[in-house]
Amino acid sequence: MRIKTRKELSIPDNAFVFIFLGRLKLDKGVIDLAKAFSKLSNINCFLLFVGPDEEAMRTKIRFICKDKIDFLRFVDFTNYPENYLNASDTLNLPSYREGFGSVIIEAASVGIPSIGSNIYGISDAIVDRKSGFLHNPGDIYQMSQYMKTLSSSHLTASKMGTFAKQRVNDKFDANFITKLWLNFYAKYL
Repeated sequence: MRIKTRKELSIPDNAFVFIFLGRLKLDKGVIDLAKAFSKLSNINCFLLFVGPDEEAMRTKIRFICKDKIDFLRFVDFTNYPENYLNASDTLNLPSYREGFGSVIIEAASVGIPSIGSNIYGISDAIVDRKSGFLHNPGDIYQMSQYMKTLSSSHLTASKMGTFAKQRVNDKFDANFITKLWLNFYAKYL
């Protein structure tokens, strides 16, 4: 699926792909992500946005990344987000507010690390420097540095992705979660 999806998006097999998966909104940090991406010097990186554009962010993102416009990709809402996660190398979630960051768990389940804001919800989903990197909200320089680190070291990205996937299998397995809920209900009902 990775090769097929990349081919559909005109992304080379050997490129490093950063993905944002969610609603394109200002409070999700998509403008910060565009600014961080625009600072990268590696021209073999792509930035993929998957999700509905609720606040006309695409135009702003294209302007910010005008020097890297050929390395941007946009996909509207999809019923198959896993296809795009599988085609990517790192998830980015530079949000200013988040409930939990389920998309980070979804990315980890396919073995990719995440770079996210160090805020409530996201900091619960990323183990800093093990399953990805946490940056200060709005810190474009720090975000860009983490993007540079992962895109320039496939070994680091792979190790973090492996850790993330194992963590999801250990802590977020459906059977495990169901057992915890049943124990909770049995105790309190």
